[in-house]
Amino acid sequence: SFTMQLKNVGLQNSDAWLPMTLSCNDPNVEILENSASCSPIVAGETVEMDYLFEFLPSLSIDDGYTLSFTLAVDDTVNNATYTSSFDVRVIRSVLQMYSYSVVGDAMPGESFALEVSVTNVGSLAETVQVVLESLDERLHFDGGDFMRSYGSIGRDSVVSRQFPMRADATVQDGEELAVKVTIQTIHSSVTDTAHIVFAPCNVAVRDFPYLLDFADGQIPECWLQVHDDATTVDWNVVADDPYYGQNGNKFVMIKNYSWTEMSSMLVSSKFAFVDGITSATLSFRHA
Repeated sequence: SFTMQLKNVGLQNSDAWLPMTLSCNDPNVEILENSASCSPIVAGETVEMDYLFEFLPSLSIDDGYTLSFTLAVDDTVNNATYTSSFDVRVIRSVLQMYSYSVVGDAMPGESFALEVSVTNVGSLAETVQVVLESLDERLHFDGGDFMRSYGSIGRDSVVSRQFPMRADATVQDGEELAVKVTIQTIHSSVTDTAHIVFAPCNVAVRDFPYLLDFADGQIPECWLQVHDDATTVDWNVVADDPYYGQNGNKFVMIKNYSWTEMSSMLVSSKFAFVDGITSATLSFRHA
């Protein structure tokens, strides 16, 4: 709707109410209420009117787009019609999910947080909120906390909030579960999808002592062999040490019969302490 000022620039008073009609030839706007009326205006005076007409810009219209309107005022006493044109610049926020990330470790049976960042590439957006919906029944929001207020977001700004979540223990390592992200204002809504991967390389440590003895004869899949140069060889699981004759449990070593200097790191997966465990001591046997 408009707040509009109408001035009688003539030398005579208008003697009757003045019917008014609003029109626009632009297909990007729908005029919902195109008629109104103005009380008689004394010559040289101005009348201000609020909440005149009603129109709805297209949802696909660009921020800053200009709509051109024409106002026709009928003087029914003198059988005359007066027209004037004016432009309206459309202010539109354009919200989108900027990024998302897991805070903590996305592990089956454990709690973590999903951080969702929203950006605005249009004009100022006010009263923004984000609503999440799990698309898998095994993925839950702790305490039903699935909505966050993002407040006002200015042009080219980014606002982030965290949502506490928990996955059932039945989720398998390496599974990817989806979350629907809905970004809302009073006038608009846009949806996107966040994908949470339950990392098979995160190892939950609940009980002490936690022992890794390579009993299956394999280096765990998620451990990394990091070589400094092309001459470096891999670490391997062996049952005995050809140099020192240490028999017993399996262990890992570099089997190389060369005096060439080399460097090779064996990097373990991430060990996540859960169920109140906050610290640990690492010990290992080496030759």
